[in-house]
Amino acid sequence: MPAPGVRILRDPSAPSPGPRPAGALLGRVIDDRYRLIAPIAEGLVSSVFKAEHVRMGKILCVKVLRGPAARDPEVAARFRTEARVVSRLSHPHTIAVFDFGELVAGEGFYLAMEYLHGENLFDVLRREGRLPWQRAAAIGERLLGALGEAHDAGIVHRDVKPANVMLVPHRNDPDFVKLLDFGIAELEGQGPGGGLGTPTYLSPEQARGAAPDARSDLYSLGVMLYEMVAGRPPFQAENPLAVLSAHLHEAPVPLSQACGEVSPAFAAVVDRALAKRPEDRFESADAMRDALHAAGVAAESPVAEAETGERTGEMPIARRTDFPPSARKDPRRLLVPVLATVALTLAILLAATWIHGEGPREIDEASHRISDVSVTDYAGWRQVASRNWLAEGDLARAQTTAGEEFDTFALGPRRRSRSPDAVLLVPRPGLALDVAVWSQPEATGGGGGRPGFARMAHGEPGQPLIVRMPAQGSAEAPVLLQVTRTAGSGTYRLLALGPGAAAGSAVMGQLRELQSNARTDDALLVAAAFARLEPGSPARPDVLQFAARLAEGAPGKEKGADPVGPTP
Repeated sequence: MPAPGVRILRDPSAPSPGPRPAGALLGRVIDDRYRLIAPIAEGLVSSVFKAEHVRMGKILCVKVLRGPAARDPEVAARFRTEARVVSRLSHPHTIAVFDFGELVAGEGFYLAMEYLHGENLFDVLRREGRLPWQRAAAIGERLLGALGEAHDAGIVHRDVKPANVMLVPHRNDPDFVKLLDFGIAELEGQGPGGGLGTPTYLSPEQARGAAPDARSDLYSLGVMLYEMVAGRPPFQAENPLAVLSAHLHEAPVPLSQACGEVSPAFAAVVDRALAKRPEDRFESADAMRDALHAAGVAAESPVAEAETGERTGEMPIARRTDFPPSARKDPRRLLVPVLATVALTLAILLAATWIHGEGPREIDEASHRISDVSVTDYAGWRQVASRNWLAEGDLARAQTTAGEEFDTFALGPRRRSRSPDAVLLVPRPGLALDVAVWSQPEATGGGGGRPGFARMAHGEPGQPLIVRMPAQGSAEAPVLLQVTRTAGSGTYRLLALGPGAAAGSAVMGQLRELQSNARTDDALLVAAAFARLEPGSPARPDVLQFAARLAEGAPGKEKGADPVGPTP
């Protein structure tokens, strides 16, 4: 796998050309698991190896952070923190980090990652020069999905560039994207001779030396999108300092002028992403992805990773499902008090039924025609709602319009996933929603009363809603949910809740988004309602800690709308 931010050494299967600085590590077995069998790439403070998991007999990739940087307490602390968070990322377009830990005798740290067959975007652009804007937009949407999950988890990539994007042929898709090196890549610049990185893709605030945030990643992606369709980045110069100065002070040539074939709407998305001030860019990765939708590019649902059949040499390639969260080792676990260890074990057991199930999805609500569906026809409404099927932990993005005043969803399990027991709705400010649930559907044998949608909750403009489901849906008879716009317009999120780890992680993402949008009061009340509704969730301690930090840091109680729920 070509590693980002490092120079390529050779094909792992080729004969060794001679001794290398990383050669002393070859053949070693790290943590009684990972045998380093061939070097792939080498950077200033890290080396990347093709490795064998000796217990599984599977191939993966191990990145070793070594040298003075590994002995720097600040770098070491950051590595542990970010590796712990990054290893929990599960988006299909994010490289899977399976495990992390420390080498013996303070030699450094390691990351165990998936081994990828493919080509990085840097090499693709060097060979092809430029890409059709439709192809660039599709790649951009997938990257924004990966960035959105990372940003929700509090991780800023800091080094979005073509060399950190892999195009991995997957089934019939030649552009299945993998975004590499979340957060960890910047450590490369902290060793001897390290620097800012590649000036071409740095945001103005990074060029100024300020700490980057999520909007910095969106600027860097805007530079990439510009380069993909124009055949060159917006700023070029022989002197790197001149490029940094251009990021700070010069306006790029508008993309519509640099590439006449590009869609005006797509060009407008790129131009906004390249705004000098972060507040003038998109407020989030999801907002930028929505803008690409509005430009006429239909986003694809994330494609599940291939679980079988891929091999390198005589051994299969390790996949995320080979490393359940309970198997990922925390290097500080031996120092954790006994009671905390017991609590962690209980949390893992509570999440076990989800760990072995199908992963959560993000969907865009599909519109539909309902003129021929009777108000009492459960089968008809089930068919309508099946386009918007949600299992526990799934997140739906919906857009309200003047012509369509309600959306219909089906809540039930997907194969081994659980059926949601509640939903969380987070509307944009000014948008008011009502929630109704199908009552006594004939398909489930309910008796008495007339079947149809019955209102469960009413929200004021901008008010989050948490609604408990009256029953558990099944694959054959899902719970039907109808969300009606009663005032305002705009987008909202609908999150399917339950006691599993996937729902808890998604709730944390929504809390962070509310915080970033200065909706502290709403975030506090959502956190309290979720903790009361899902006392068995392994994310409950994190949710309560997050709420405590919010309450402690808030200057005073804000005037926000209380979320309704959980309903009885």
